[in-house]
Amino acid sequence: MERIIPGKVSNSIYQEHLSRYLFASVFTKDKLILDAACGTGYGSKILAYKGRVVGIDISKISIRYASKYCTDCDFLVMDVTHLGFRNDVFDVICSFETIEHIKDYKKYLVEMRRVLKSGGLLIISTPLKEVFSPLITKPTNPYHVHEFSVEDIRSILSKYFSITAIYGQGFSVINRFLFPYIYIVTKFSKYGKYLERLAERLKAKTKWDYKITYFRKNRLILPKYVILICGKCQK
Repeated sequence: MERIIPGKVSNSIYQEHLSRYLFASVFTKDKLILDAACGTGYGSKILAYKGRVVGIDISKISIRYASKYCTDCDFLVMDVTHLGFRNDVFDVICSFETIEHIKDYKKYLVEMRRVLKSGGLLIISTPLKEVFSPLITKPTNPYHVHEFSVEDIRSILSKYFSITAIYGQGFSVINRFLFPYIYIVTKFSKYGKYLERLAERLKAKTKWDYKITYFRKNRLILPKYVILICGKCQK
């Protein structure tokens, strides 16, 4: 579920992830780009159409796969909290669906800022807590250590970067009402298992809009993911 391999995951999930990289590619022409937590390299390949890409991931298997199938990028096994690069190297850093997996995300953000050039951009995304783990503290996804609201992620990132724009992906009224409601019922009802299966079927049949647009606070709709564009901030 947490590793995207082309042809091995559903088309909807694949398109969702591809959309973020296509969005980021607008900012990467003729740039030196770090794809932090690049996974199997499918997104690095998109970024490489416009710039030079270095992809890193902690998984040796993922990097081996990426190196084999995406030969136009450079791939390294590396921990995002301990980068083996000098200061001020990259023009753009893309790090999608990463921060929620890291226990000590402060080290990760310090490293992202350290290797980013002055005037460079960090493009970062994370799933929205109100959609994926509503009304509880611990994330429902067993691979997530943290999940954040828009206010949370904005507050955290602003300590290390200057946030220039916030976008959302997959806006839907379903995110706001239906899934949180089903989650509550499944946890507290004797029919929980049946309703949980129903929720999974609804998710599978829902036609998500993968478009990425400016985030605007709205009490009726929420995006599945938030994407923040950040500049280097000397603090």
